[in-house]
Amino acid sequence: MKEKLAVCGYRCDLCTVFKDNIERIGKDEVKAGFVIYFNHELDSGILKGCRGCPEDGDDECTVKICAKEKKIANCGLCDDFPCDKLQEKMGVIDKYFADISALPVRDQELFVKPYQNRQRLQQINQNKKQEKSS
Repeated sequence: MKEKLAVCGYRCDLCTVFKDNIERIGKDEVKAGFVIYFNHELDSGILKGCRGCPEDGDDECTVKICAKEKKIANCGLCDDFPCDKLQEKMGVIDKYFADISALPVRDQELFVKPYQNRQRLQQINQNKKQEKSS
């Protein structure tokens, strides 16, 4: 599957609730993983499968709303990167995982890798700056 990046830098194509993935992995495993790792109970709507941001996802997400207003594909392309709106999403892995290496490899792939957005967005932002200076 081709890489699909959400506006906040999450990898939709790797996300466990992405429509193709939730069907492949199984709703029970996805639901259990979110409870175990994020202390979050997924509702039945999201368990139907997300198509990814901006087409789907949380319409109340301040990051998504901001990117839409600024007409940018993702936050790495923003002149204000990184901003306060993005900080919470950039720190989700830091907030929930003290030591990622202690997790089973499968769980790292399913519940960590999709949300490691800091480095992704920083690279996009750096590339943007280099293109502007060229």
